[in-house]
Amino acid sequence: IVKVNNGALETVDRVKEMVQIARGLNSEKSLSAEAQSRALHCLQCFQERLQGIPPEQIRAVGTKALRSAHNTDGFLQQAEQALGHPIDIISGYEEARLVHLGVSHDISADKGQPLIIDIGGGSTEFIIGQGEQALLMESLSIGCVTYSDRHFSNSKGVIAEHITKKMVNDTYYATCVELELISQRYRQQGWDIAVGSSGTMRAIAELMPSGVVAGLITREGLNRLLDQLKDYGFLPKLSGISAQRASVLPAGIIILAAIFDQLALDEIHVVKTTLKEGLLYDTLGRLAAQDMRDQTVEKLIEQYQIDSAQANRVEATLTHCIHSLTAPTLNSVNINKVLHWAARLHEIGLSVSHSGYHRHGAYLLQHSDLAGFSRFEQELLALFVGAHRRKIRPERLKLLSAENQQALAVFFACLRLAVLLNHRREDGIAPPKVSVQAQGIHLEFPPQWLNKHPLTYRNLQQEQHYLSPLNIHLEFS
Repeated sequence: IVKVNNGALETVDRVKEMVQIARGLNSEKSLSAEAQSRALHCLQCFQERLQGIPPEQIRAVGTKALRSAHNTDGFLQQAEQALGHPIDIISGYEEARLVHLGVSHDISADKGQPLIIDIGGGSTEFIIGQGEQALLMESLSIGCVTYSDRHFSNSKGVIAEHITKKMVNDTYYATCVELELISQRYRQQGWDIAVGSSGTMRAIAELMPSGVVAGLITREGLNRLLDQLKDYGFLPKLSGISAQRASVLPAGIIILAAIFDQLALDEIHVVKTTLKEGLLYDTLGRLAAQDMRDQTVEKLIEQYQIDSAQANRVEATLTHCIHSLTAPTLNSVNINKVLHWAARLHEIGLSVSHSGYHRHGAYLLQHSDLAGFSRFEQELLALFVGAHRRKIRPERLKLLSAENQQALAVFFACLRLAVLLNHRREDGIAPPKVSVQAQGIHLEFPPQWLNKHPLTYRNLQQEQHYLSPLNIHLEFS
């Protein structure tokens, strides 16, 4: 919990609990009941502290473990109820972006171009940045919790008290295999300073030999820790480090040793900022109308050479159609915003093919790395774009509950009509008078207008049939 003072964050309060939810993932990628119970208890405690804070100023995200788990739907409902707020599952790309956003505020500009490394429980993020701009971002499936379970556990899932040289070597080479995907590209890009973020990095820094500057991890000091693991099978000196952290720290040390070798590092400077601070800065940007999602949409328009003039026409007509409606909020997502993004991006699929371009557009938006967007926001954006023309297939709407489908039906219809009424791609055409209700839309055109525009007339007749799955009755005169 922070307040802003002259552009800087000041911590008002901080509550932390290590749940290690990644430890609850089994080989089938199902989240165990025990891990769910730990998480729900933690969220219930946090919920008490969040009382009185405006909901729009609260952000909650889930990362690698919840991205990987196959049984998150039921758990997320319980988790959101326990916390009292929606929880967004974010992509690895978005996780890396938020880490960079947080850490970039903690690095002086004169330090040059940083390489930021964040070792988490289920994934490790690598970012090369320049100021607040990220040049390279990757999220690899390397985590101190998941690697501890994978390489240090017996068949019953119990972590070994004594770590063998084989366990060390298996963990090291498994990390190297993952790093081969990015090492050459990152070394070609280059950096001026290596920076470590996350609790694992801070804990390793505390174990450096005397004489090493505080907050610095050196190759020599890291090699000493690695030798201790190989010689003793455990770390002899762990004072001041919690039991939960200590149980996964050996894997963190081995992972970091592989990173040092593969990226030819000599030292890493450890900072206190992490993804959490990035999430705070991102939220402040949204509250100050500097929304990263708006920037992402404009970049997509440029990247896919979308006709921006047509996007503006459709967006203006959409605004005209929905001006009297109050857009609902689903899972903290502002539907009005998603609708306007969909209007601007509805032709993105034309970059693939004109035939079925609405389906191509939905696929691109669903599977691209979109900075600032949560998984649900991307799915919803893809859903609107995929349903902006032709038949609306019921299976496309499965993302939404029956109740939400009914609540959003008229908004789907308005987006479709905004596209239909601009098929001539002409400026200066006055839109019809629009009367919108929950289950019906009436369009009133000037006298003789429809007689002079037979294609629009025919399309509106067809649209009456297309809207039937949404239970929307369309009239025009």
